[in-house]
Amino acid sequence: MTDPSTLGALRDVFGGIDDRVGRAADDEDRTAADLFGYMDRAGGDVDALEPPAVRHEPAADVRDRAGSRPVTYGVDASTTRPLQFSNGLLLGAANAKLGVSGRTDRTGLTTESTLTTVVYFDDEEFGVDDLDPAYDGVDAQVFRFPTIASRQRNLADWVTGIARTHAEGWHARRLLDDIDGPMFIDGPLYPSRVLLWTMFARTPNARETPLDFWPEMVDDIVTNYLRVVEGQDRAGQPVVGVVKSPTSAQVVGAIEAKAPDEVDTPLRWGNDNLFFSEALYTPDDWYGDDGAVVSYTTWLVQRRMTPARADDAFVPLEGLDGIEFRRGDAAEYQTAFFYVRIPLRNTVIRVEAPLMMVRTEADRERVRRTVLAEVAATRGLPFAVEAADEAATISRENRRRLRRELQHATPARSYNQLRGYDELDTQE
Repeated sequence: MTDPSTLGALRDVFGGIDDRVGRAADDEDRTAADLFGYMDRAGGDVDALEPPAVRHEPAADVRDRAGSRPVTYGVDASTTRPLQFSNGLLLGAANAKLGVSGRTDRTGLTTESTLTTVVYFDDEEFGVDDLDPAYDGVDAQVFRFPTIASRQRNLADWVTGIARTHAEGWHARRLLDDIDGPMFIDGPLYPSRVLLWTMFARTPNARETPLDFWPEMVDDIVTNYLRVVEGQDRAGQPVVGVVKSPTSAQVVGAIEAKAPDEVDTPLRWGNDNLFFSEALYTPDDWYGDDGAVVSYTTWLVQRRMTPARADDAFVPLEGLDGIEFRRGDAAEYQTAFFYVRIPLRNTVIRVEAPLMMVRTEADRERVRRTVLAEVAATRGLPFAVEAADEAATISRENRRRLRRELQHATPARSYNQLRGYDELDTQE
């Protein structure tokens, strides 16, 4: 516990910093909202799909304009975290569930589960092909990660990452024919780490990824998400990724690339989350006469991705041998997105959709209004996303119970894991 003198000193330091930050803000000529206007220029990995602007609307007006909200569906997957043992056994399991919002006769879909377990064990005789359990409403699959000859420090993250993305994508795909409304994915439209794996595979002298050892599984994961996009597009319904904790710096980097002689680089915002937290803020949300305010940007599109320490940018999903596009080429599947500020909260989310669904102004407005109506109604995330997240979560106690099921292996845990620091949830 911090003693009173130490706490007092810290408060003085923080107060002094706040005063100087306030004076620095008064000296700024252009705000984040002003700089967002540069997004209509050429350059960088992100382009504007429409004239860039920041908009503010009373939440009540957003709800009134939306009228009756459609039935919506949300998909999410939760993992056990990596379970490691002293004999080298490593495994991760993921549970995917569907959330439903609105009146429908399809609520039975929420009882369906998709379980994916990925096991790594350095023994060629070790098999898991006959371990798929049979339970009503549960689609359970167990996979063995291929043996790796080299030491990989990221292996534990690979195992759980594959388990989570396979469970989530396959769950959405296998229930797709029963879904008759907008679908929200809890997280990016396409799994970020899987996209990075595919790009590192095309980068000379890049680090190894699961694509080097298990390409057919990575192809299956990507294919699941592509079939979901295509199925929703065929049905005339959107599929939307809701990134709750965006960490990318794509827009900030694009502004620096588009106006190198007109902005001070690097910009003071370390990532897009910080940038849009300022750009979308309005005091009217807290103090205005019209109640809570929904703030949002116009649509952007991610044309390319540049992995860290890479010299070249890549078109996401392009150049993958095991992938079949059924609705044009990789450009149709590019990620379009906009940012939304949650009313009465100092937090923003990134909303993603495939470019094929938002090419026209009418389509962009339709998808945007679907999302904004949910945000205005809940003053938070779409309800179907929250419901899926809650249903999919594997609790800390259940993780411990699962660990105790392995009687022939001794758990290997760090001190931080013993204190529960590994239980903190992270977003894809």
